Amino acid sequence: MVSLAEMINCEPLYNASFKFVQNNFRQVSQELDFLQLSFQQMELILSNDYIDVSSESDVFEAIINWVSYDSMARLACLARLLQYVRFMLLSRKYLADRVLRENLVMSDENSRNIVLQILDRYILPERTCSLNTNQSSTSPRQASNRKIYVIGEEQMENVNRQWNATTSRPTHGARYHHVITP
Repeated sequence: MVSLAEMINCEPLYNASFKFVQNNFRQVSQELDFLQLSFQQMELILSNDYIDVSSESDVFEAIINWVSYDSMARLACLARLLQYVRFMLLSRKYLADRVLRENLVMSDENSRNIVLQILDRYILPERTCSLNTNQSSTSPRQASNRKIYVIGEEQMENVNRQWNATTSRPTHGARYHHVITP
């Protein structure tokens, strides 16, 4: 849809389709139309802080699938696209079991160097990283900041990032609510 909107130069359709991709990234990234996007379109989507992903693994997998669709032509783009993955938000297990075992990443020198620098930074965070990554590489994407609403008659307190009921009870008829963000 994004490509069609660009082709016919229809800004309202482009905005609506881009918003749809942003809000449904995981599902859209598995479609044939997504695999046919240009490098510039991929970069625009992946650089967006508001794409809705449950994990940065969704972003990594989308990039790998996109490159795999035409690996001969797209392997040269892999390193640039990997800079949009917020690797610091991925588990060590995922990095070791998936990222380091991905043939496309390991076969491309620039991509391999990016991943190795990220791992170095992950293992030894006090080291400075020479990567040219976006400043929010350790912050969750905005659309991923889900909120949990707690509503009830018991007061809650946050102790070591866990919510526990307090010993005091609210006064009769009082209502308490709190918004918890991850």
